[in-house]
Amino acid sequence: MDAPAPTTVRLRNAWRSSHPWIFQKLVEKPAVRPKPGSIVDVVGVEGDWIGRGFYNGHSRIAVRLLESDPDVAVDAEWFARKIADAVHLRRDILKLDAVSDAWHDSMLVCRKPDRGPWLNLRHRCRRWVQHRANTIGLR
Repeated sequence: MDAPAPTTVRLRNAWRSSHPWIFQKLVEKPAVRPKPGSIVDVVGVEGDWIGRGFYNGHSRIAVRLLESDPDVAVDAEWFARKIADAVHLRRDILKLDAVSDAWHDSMLVCRKPDRGPWLNLRHRCRRWVQHRANTIGLR
């Protein structure tokens, strides 16, 4: 069964940023306020697609954008792909396994190199992973 379509959130002002955070003052108050941590679609003043991300009406950062392609759903498969991409980067491209059996000085998944504000998985140490969720939708 398909997941319900995300709630749409409209911006008050033009969006001219590539940063994944959209602050509360830029967002029109939705008629029905999404639950904190819900996935929402974000559209601009003219209805143009901005992206899809986590919504939190209780934070100064109202939306943390995750995806910029309107045809890509943010679901369990999306997160699995992002984590697999992060592991691929560290194992196959950076070859971190060749220099250590534990990536003590790097993160498994990180906001900046993995293009998302969504999750920090820190310090893979053999079979254990320490993590920190900075976004309410991941708690």
